[in-house]
Amino acid sequence: MANKRKIDLKKNRWIIALIIVVIAIGAYFIFSSKEGGLASLGKTLPNLPVSSESDINLLKSKINKSLSFDAVNANPDAYKGEVVEWGGMVFSDPERDDSGVYLQMYYGDSVDKAFVVGYKKPDFQVKSDDFLKVLGVVKGSFEGENAFGAKLKRTLIEAGYIEKSTRSAVASPAEMIAQVNKDNSQNGFTVTLEKVEIASDETRVFVRLKNDSSQKINFYTFDVKLTQGSKQFEHKILLNNSEDLPSEILPGIEAKGVIVFDAVDKNSKNLKVFLGKPTGEDWSQKWEDITFEITLP
Repeated sequence: MANKRKIDLKKNRWIIALIIVVIAIGAYFIFSSKEGGLASLGKTLPNLPVSSESDINLLKSKINKSLSFDAVNANPDAYKGEVVEWGGMVFSDPERDDSGVYLQMYYGDSVDKAFVVGYKKPDFQVKSDDFLKVLGVVKGSFEGENAFGAKLKRTLIEAGYIEKSTRSAVASPAEMIAQVNKDNSQNGFTVTLEKVEIASDETRVFVRLKNDSSQKINFYTFDVKLTQGSKQFEHKILLNNSEDLPSEILPGIEAKGVIVFDAVDKNSKNLKVFLGKPTGEDWSQKWEDITFEITLP
């Protein structure tokens, strides 16, 4: 009988994120092969990994850029031998043996686009919720079962090279980037809007915080908003987003993060980002709302 896996959710996830996870467990993933789990792949995958820059570049030169994930995933066996580079999130605990590490991943962070990776480097350090870029060869289908016993097939990638990444780097590619680098400084606390990335299905706002004061600063992003013309966008609640900004910034600390919204209109050039109002431990100090106006390229 196939092993059933549970997702180890972080305690501070919002309830809506938990609901998404519960739905995804039943519908899409938590599966293993009938032959003893993902680690059984170690018996069938050759030793592909490359480490030198020249070998990595050689493998990248063989990428079939015309292939989309959806095309390959619809019929993985038809694309055996094709080289792909896919970014995604590890969504279950990795399995290991003496030959390698074996992963279940989402493409990007889409819970309906799962695939399986075998990497013949057993010492590669990776965990659930990590974002990775995987360069490798399509090996066809990997068959397993989900939590309810339903048969599933996923694309199997034999990785030649894997690197750690971020959600922003593996989500939808930016179609437009506005370099902003504007500051708002109050009471020794500086908020910098570094840039805005416009993708086909989302907008990413990159923010840096720096606390040069002698007090702890509270900076909450739950009421952050973005406007474009007459439209208002609320920030998106993301599952397992390691790029969240901290809500408490201690003295001397600098932190970076990314706030994600739905896609805006690339042809409408003016945006406004409303980041709310910081607060400090000294209640006698005055704080103002932080607003940035942005002109897209």
